[in-house]
Amino acid sequence: METDWKILTKIFASLRGLIAYMDTDFNYVKVNRAFALAHGHFEADFCARNHFEMFPKDNRKSVFENVLKTGLPHIAYEEPFTFGFKDAKERYWDWTAQPVYGDGEAALGLILTMDDVSERRHTRHALERSETQRAEITVQRDRAEKELLRLSAAMEQAAEGVVITDTRGIIHYTNVSFRERTGFEAEELLGSHIQVYERETTGRTFRKRWESITGGDIWRGRVTRRKKNGDTYEAEMTITPLREEPDGEITELVSIERDVTREVRLEKQLQQVQKMEALGTLTGGIAHDLNNILMPIILNAELLLEDFEEDDDDTSPLLEKILGAAKRGRELVKQVVTFSRRTDEDRAPLSIASVVKEALALVRASLPANTELSTFIDISPGIVIANPVNIHQIILNLCGNAAHAIGPEGGKIEVRLENELCADRNLSDGLFGPTLYARLTVTDSGCGIPNEVRRRIFDPFFTTKPPGEGSGMGLAVVHGIVETHCGTIDVTSEPGRGTSFVVRLPQATEAAEEEDPPAVTRSNRVGEILLVEDNSSVAESVMKVLERLGHRVSLATGVVEAGDLIEQRIENIDLVLSDQTMRDGLGSRLAAATARNHPELPFLLYSGHAASIPKKDVEGANIRGVLYKPLDTEELRTAVARALAG
Repeated sequence: METDWKILTKIFASLRGLIAYMDTDFNYVKVNRAFALAHGHFEADFCARNHFEMFPKDNRKSVFENVLKTGLPHIAYEEPFTFGFKDAKERYWDWTAQPVYGDGEAALGLILTMDDVSERRHTRHALERSETQRAEITVQRDRAEKELLRLSAAMEQAAEGVVITDTRGIIHYTNVSFRERTGFEAEELLGSHIQVYERETTGRTFRKRWESITGGDIWRGRVTRRKKNGDTYEAEMTITPLREEPDGEITELVSIERDVTREVRLEKQLQQVQKMEALGTLTGGIAHDLNNILMPIILNAELLLEDFEEDDDDTSPLLEKILGAAKRGRELVKQVVTFSRRTDEDRAPLSIASVVKEALALVRASLPANTELSTFIDISPGIVIANPVNIHQIILNLCGNAAHAIGPEGGKIEVRLENELCADRNLSDGLFGPTLYARLTVTDSGCGIPNEVRRRIFDPFFTTKPPGEGSGMGLAVVHGIVETHCGTIDVTSEPGRGTSFVVRLPQATEAAEEEDPPAVTRSNRVGEILLVEDNSSVAESVMKVLERLGHRVSLATGVVEAGDLIEQRIENIDLVLSDQTMRDGLGSRLAAATARNHPELPFLLYSGHAASIPKKDVEGANIRGVLYKPLDTEELRTAVARALAG
């Protein structure tokens, strides 16, 4: 037994945990070596000493008492408190307090065991933190991968074209939009140079742009992209340099581009409209004065021709040249006015095929023998709301240009008139038109039109013909007519391979009514005519013509004076012949005001353009006709005769 006790004592002393045996008053009976060393003492130093006297800060006395009272052990894990050790650091302990019994029922004391688990706890917490960090890293990585996938999907599905190149311009990446827009496959694009897919970009322009970007600047601008099939589109592009951290060196360039072909086309159309408006303003300012200059020249030249004998070889040819030049000037002014002003005058449903055939008969007669004119007219119903004179102008101008492009060596002109269904088709003006169009195509085998010229062919007064051979208004007039008829005009041309103009005019559903042309009245009736004109040269010329025709003429130099004369001499006035635009008012307003008191008094107006006559002034007024300045003698004689005849 004694030997066993010694063995147990040695085991007790050698245990690494802190162990103390106390009596019921908590006086130490025995402690092991680890317990003593934890406090810098020997085991014998604790014998018979009270635990709470040695460690007054220990607040577990109530716990110890409860253990002795209940006989139930107390177990605690990782409880923090300061106990022993010179560093006085707070440590974490697993400790137990359990009662010790002898042969009787009463406890003899308690055993206190303590294990310092601070390192274990720190290690576990470090592992937990590591696991937490690892989990966070995993979450962040998953999030980054998802963001990368979203970014990749966004770039692939973006409507804008995306291209990534290195600093030399070699393509590293293209998205679906760019590939679909250009028609190239990814394998064809990767490794190629981005400049290959631009049209009309010089090396110097490209290098200047590239130097700016690789220098760190963001570049914004427009380029013309080349497609695989040879077509092109306009791209608005932003190129941004990508820098690599941490030194900030530029490694790649990302280009984001948007197809702005339609916007560019609309801009050009807007510019064309602005040109038209500017020309309209210019025309409105000068047409009236030009007509007033030309009208006396024409009328007086015709009067002089009547005064000279037909065999007067010296004078008559000179007068005819003067008259011819004045009439050419008149036609030029009419072309400018037709081009620059938008009006629905004299429009009616007509069979465009019959009008085109009439115009082609004139064209065929004017072409040289070595120029072939072939026609193909297949259109039904072919009814358009138009002015037949305007359709003639379109044919004559386009065919005239075609003949000039062919030149004296001869060639071929083809004119086709067909139906074209344009359901949901976006025409060249960017607008959705009616379902059925009359498509007029004029194609020649001539010299073609260079690109730099094609952009300006519809500009007023632009011509490539030698001086004296063209006014530059032919195609401009055609463009103006087509637009006023809600149509479109397109041109395709290649130098050396001819040109093709395509005119589309919307067809109408109502049938054209054939009307007999009005018979020219050859009345010999003469009468008292009140001429209302504020330009003395025009007034003098018109009066001479009318008087030579036998009419009696009185003159009013303005609207106010004319109104007074009408009231004073209404019984003697058979007809009022008035200019539309005068310094103190409009001739149409004079007619409307006169009609309220004298509705039977006929009016005859002349004007540089019918659009200048407000419709509300015409309604209810006894206006027998509107003449277009500058007038010639025959026009004036015929109109006056009709007006007097009623």
